[in-house]
Amino acid sequence: MRHRFDESFGFCYDHGQLAAEIVFEREMMSESAMARLYETVVMTYREKLEGLSRTKQGMKVLGRKGNFPGIASTETCLVCEASRQAVTGYIGALLRILDEERHRTDYVHSDGLCNPHLALSVQKAEPDMKRFLLEDHERRMEGLQKRLSELKRKYSYDANETPTPDERASWTEALWRFTGVAWEELLIKRQEPGHRRRPG
Repeated sequence: MRHRFDESFGFCYDHGQLAAEIVFEREMMSESAMARLYETVVMTYREKLEGLSRTKQGMKVLGRKGNFPGIASTETCLVCEASRQAVTGYIGALLRILDEERHRTDYVHSDGLCNPHLALSVQKAEPDMKRFLLEDHERRMEGLQKRLSELKRKYSYDANETPTPDERASWTEALWRFTGVAWEELLIKRQEPGHRRRPG
């Protein structure tokens, strides 16, 4: 696992930012632990650079698009990979649960899925389940569009109405529906006042 982390050059951008937040704002990792993680990443990167910079063939490789080492991405990030595997498992479990009518009723009364997870679910679902998921999501989108329109209308200068809580939350729902949910929401914030925050 450590070797794969080194070879992938550590976390992708999003999980790198989350790692910094874990150190500076959460109680889950220390600066020295992060240093231990990245010490060998940097060493691996230096070795690759040295190997490429000292040969003619290496210099040719460096000139080719997409071949420069040291760039972490969502394709190689171990946290992204673990997340993808977990999501696949969760979606499979959800589809099995939704085979029962009583669970479909519970699902209809829940927040449902974000668009990216809906797409993955529909890819794996049987035709009847696809129909159920798509019809349910169409209903949710219809309601969301109405709430967004009402929020916009009620903020107009000539309106004398106060938006409902659901209408005020509609734009944040639109964000998470289209972008998905981040792992960051699972982390626990520090409670004590005056703790050190990430610089910048």
